[in-house]
Amino acid sequence: MKLFKRNAIILTVAMFVCAAVYLNWSYGKDELALDAMGSEDAEIMSEELREAGLCYSGNADESELSASVSDYFAAARLTRTQARD
Repeated sequence: MKLFKRNAIILTVAMFVCAAVYLNWSYGKDELALDAMGSEDAEIMSEELREAGLCYSGNADESELSASVSDYFAAARLTRTQARD
């Protein structure tokens, strides 16, 4: 009986590790797809981020950048809270 419990625990831990590796791989594919985008697509994406205030454009000072980023996260938090309610 002890041998069965030990083997069952080892098997369960191995299954969790395999699931974690698979999920990490599947979520990592999206990042690889973004890296493989052409320069034209990357420019469009960076322009969209700049318009949203999430990309440093060089002419804005750091306080404006941090304020826009914190505003973004505050808006995201509010949206999430409203969706939950």
